[in-house]
Amino acid sequence: MRFYSLCLATCLTLIVSCKTAKNDSQLKERVGGTDSNSWQDAQLVETYLGAARAIRVNARTNMATFYELGVPLSKWKIATGRPGKGTPKGIFVIHQKETCPPWNNGRGKSAGACAADNPLGRKALWFHQGRIYGLHGVNLAPDALASVTNTNPRDRDASSGCVRNHPENIEWLYANVKVGTPVVVGLWDDDPDVGDCSGNAAACVVGDSPNHGGGGRLLPESLPATCAMNVSYENGLANIRAEPTLTATIVAQLSYSQRAILNEKVTGDAVSGLKDWFQVMIPEEGDKMGYLHASLVDCAR
Repeated sequence: MRFYSLCLATCLTLIVSCKTAKNDSQLKERVGGTDSNSWQDAQLVETYLGAARAIRVNARTNMATFYELGVPLSKWKIATGRPGKGTPKGIFVIHQKETCPPWNNGRGKSAGACAADNPLGRKALWFHQGRIYGLHGVNLAPDALASVTNTNPRDRDASSGCVRNHPENIEWLYANVKVGTPVVVGLWDDDPDVGDCSGNAAACVVGDSPNHGGGGRLLPESLPATCAMNVSYENGLANIRAEPTLTATIVAQLSYSQRAILNEKVTGDAVSGLKDWFQVMIPEEGDKMGYLHASLVDCAR
């Protein structure tokens, strides 16, 4: 959003590159991901791109690639953060899908849901800090479309941190991924040698992967299952609560390297629209029991 957005923050509300965020109490329970060098860990990247479906965002070439079970199938042009407004690098997962997202630049300018002048377009897939950073579309204004169609990648350094997509590409992507789909953002010299479907959804390829992007291997295929925590490997912590609610007492906190046994899936408080929780046991803490939100589960490692 070349002239549309400004990153601002307050203790109650985050208004950044893309739009006004909701109250961020939910961020304490959000999915993992960090502005870090985790994208440089080749083994870790391979693990996440090996999920049922995954997205690789290359902020150097400004191309996105769609993967199934580790196999790249399609790629397309994108716009990422302009100088001084960089797109966060790291390993994330989509934690919310939104149709017709409203927009607010934090300075009194706004656009309604699916309005013709809304710089977010008609679809958004949020992957970092609530509804702050995500993949989204653009409106049909010439400069907006140019930001995702220009031949020179540096001319596509155009957003305030989000990942812009051509309207056809974001509609296709929205239809083919679900909450839990990994998003790996980094800086690579090149992209996989697969078909380019920029601005042409009919040319994008999708396979027959099971689990249809619903987290892929991040979520267990059966229970019980021993799984790691989907948090930053640098300093992230997953809260284990006494009940499947955001207000319940925290009985334990597990780091990236720790694991829990997932015994049963239950329904609880929604976090970014997802109500799935797991009743877990923590062997490292004397088989302590509690509840873990599904967005914090990583069964890929």
